[in-house]
Amino acid sequence: MRVRELAKPADGTRLEIPALLAAITDNAGTVTGCSRIFLDAETGGLADIEAPKRVLGRLQGNAIRFGKWADCTDLLAGEGLENTLSVGTALPRAALASCLTANHLAAFNYPSSIQRLWIARDNDKTGARAAFCLADRADADGIEPVVLTPERDDFNLDLTTGGVTEMRRRLVALIGTKVSEHDLWPS
Repeated sequence: MRVRELAKPADGTRLEIPALLAAITDNAGTVTGCSRIFLDAETGGLADIEAPKRVLGRLQGNAIRFGKWADCTDLLAGEGLENTLSVGTALPRAALASCLTANHLAAFNYPSSIQRLWIARDNDKTGARAAFCLADRADADGIEPVVLTPERDDFNLDLTTGGVTEMRRRLVALIGTKVSEHDLWPS
């Protein structure tokens, strides 16, 4: 949801600028926090202020969720909001959980009802460490983890560079090599 939000730049003045707000929830759907991303009104990109991305409340273990995540068998957890939504653009029926940072991806409390946890990480050491930490926990809990790595720095860059058709083709091929039945998209 886009709203106008007050932001305080480094010089201490107050600005009214657009912001993207998203609820952070736990597995029961209880709101535990709110993510705010301040935007530049002209470009739609991040606002040129100190810390344009902020979280209020409790993110640890929780996520911003999209799709029918409450009763899915396959859940895709992503490292950042842009990363997760980029994968969701290519796989619009997938249940998504955006953990916002690598540290929070590693600490994500996935629902015990899922069969597979697809982990969309950034293509760097921090992303790899977080993804494999989460994958190890899921595996120990009897949930099949599958780590998805972008070709470039992150899935957002893959999407903006190669387009949605190319990204979908690549993800479908990657997912198809792992499993034949899933609920990431209709058969």
